[in-house]
Amino acid sequence: MIFGALAIGVVSVGRAAAGAVEFPPGVFSDDAPIQIGDCRGRVVVLLFFDPGAERDWGDPEVARWMVSEYRDRPVKFVAVVPGRKIEEVRGTPADTPDVPAFADTLRVMESRAGGGAPPVGQWRYTVIGADGNVVGREGEPFDQAVSDIGRALPAARWEYRAAATFEKVKPAADCLECGQFARGAAMLRPLFSDHDPATSQTSGDLYARLRKEAGAWKAKAAADERNDPIGAYDGYVRVAAVFASDELGRSALRAMRKLQDRPAVRAELAARREYQKLNELSHPAQDAVASALAICREIASTYPGTPTAAQAAALAGELARIVPPPPAMRPEPAFTIRIDDFHGVEGFSLLYQVTPDRIAVGAISDFAGAPPKEMYRAALNDSQRTALAEFMRAFPLLALNHVYQDPTVNDGFQRSFEIDKGQVTRQIVVANRRQPDLERLCSEVNKLLPEKLRVRPPSWIVR
Repeated sequence: MIFGALAIGVVSVGRAAAGAVEFPPGVFSDDAPIQIGDCRGRVVVLLFFDPGAERDWGDPEVARWMVSEYRDRPVKFVAVVPGRKIEEVRGTPADTPDVPAFADTLRVMESRAGGGAPPVGQWRYTVIGADGNVVGREGEPFDQAVSDIGRALPAARWEYRAAATFEKVKPAADCLECGQFARGAAMLRPLFSDHDPATSQTSGDLYARLRKEAGAWKAKAAADERNDPIGAYDGYVRVAAVFASDELGRSALRAMRKLQDRPAVRAELAARREYQKLNELSHPAQDAVASALAICREIASTYPGTPTAAQAAALAGELARIVPPPPAMRPEPAFTIRIDDFHGVEGFSLLYQVTPDRIAVGAISDFAGAPPKEMYRAALNDSQRTALAEFMRAFPLLALNHVYQDPTVNDGFQRSFEIDKGQVTRQIVVANRRQPDLERLCSEVNKLLPEKLRVRPPSWIVR
């Protein structure tokens, strides 16, 4: 489906007010992510919970009572489970049909809003007011939570639920209240033909209102195209995702496609593709934080000036505070460089492999059954290791394409690169095209080799 690719999540950048709390990258148990900034004036209650290694879950009945008590008030409950993968969250008391659970694998939400880790097997709550700022936080018991919610409610309001007086319409209206417009619209459409005329009328009215708002989104996107092409792109994506089946959505899709080749938009979308990997980390919490930190730093250095690079840099700062590096030490980057220097006319390839402490060169013939032959192997000295580590730390791997090729030339000269920087990997083919970053990489590798075995940088074979 195109919208899964489009919205490489429309990444939320800069929505929250100063001091406001927002969800970091992570996975929701209902696969329907929300942003606190999209909750449109509702009170948000975060229920922090640690299931505990022994599954001593405590007594969740009080939390369930609160959810039931405020069911028809402008209050949104979300369970947050710090330091756990989504597989460890599903099936616990934190995961219920009424309350989505957020797997805070990186422990960033705990740092932003939780006031510290909840005791094992117990709950801790944080109440966020309609302005996105924390009203109060506390552990069990929940008496103070009820008081904090009561203090926050006067400033809260419904945007859509006030008109959704019929039970069948309320779930769709709840989605709209949280900015889940595509999901809410999809839930409204089947109700147009409901046997209850009042339900049919109410759902149709809500849908018509949403469609009118989408027209305003589209108009704003058109006005923003010149000065804010990324914002315009996101506006068109939202309209296209919600109204994919009618002309409003199709026209937004056409406008969006015209914008996606602008340099600023292209760079931002590339950054978002990498940022999306933060939602896919499957390591244990401590390893996930280290991996996320590497990804964020790579995005920030590769796509400077993009909104997602700024978001990644800010998140990297938070992650570094969660797991600070050892004092007076700069961690060495983990990397592997593999280069296949293919000599098509001569019928052989030279294979280079470089790691932080070693380099090796092998040769392989095109003749069937010919075994690889090791040509050179050496350990790197301290100065070589340091210089190569500094080079790879700054190497803009994410900015590289997968293919650099001149289709008008077919002379058998080709280089293949496989570069792995921990959580970031690229496989790149170069044939009769110049690529300055790869030329610099080859030059660095050649500093480690005897002259007769040096790899030919791509520029050497440009015709």
